[in-house]
Amino acid sequence: MGIPAVRLLKCHGHAAAPLVILSTIVSGCLGGTNGVYRGSGGLGNWEMHPNTCQSGLHRGFLGVDIYRRRPGEDTEVVIMNDMLAGPLVLVRVPNENRTVLFTRSDCKVMEVEMGRNGVEINRVPGLSGHARFECERASTGRFSGQGEFNCY
Repeated sequence: MGIPAVRLLKCHGHAAAPLVILSTIVSGCLGGTNGVYRGSGGLGNWEMHPNTCQSGLHRGFLGVDIYRRRPGEDTEVVIMNDMLAGPLVLVRVPNENRTVLFTRSDCKVMEVEMGRNGVEINRVPGLSGHARFECERASTGRFSGQGEFNCY
């Protein structure tokens, strides 16, 4: 285990008390999300009801990382807004060591709306919005879902 680091978190534009955060934790504040996302076919048959999200700006991309915060669960949906390609969704397949990227051309429906939510953590803005997907690729499988997010 690493040495604890002290970081000053800035939520809603006001400095919060310094928090001790272990170096193994990426962020001191995680946002909330709701909705349901499903995979089938070559993605396996699964359903995820996420309860946690994090702004992708912490990792250098415009988007959000949505997942269920529960030990042993590795299903994850990353929604990105690429300046050249437009919206993209990256799906981590549960219990497999692989991810699948869906682009607008793979999707009958790909609605993504996101923007800053007024919260900053370590000078990184949070994002909120909503998304809806109906994507399918014959060789890969089907991904669908919708939800709202408010990520820090």
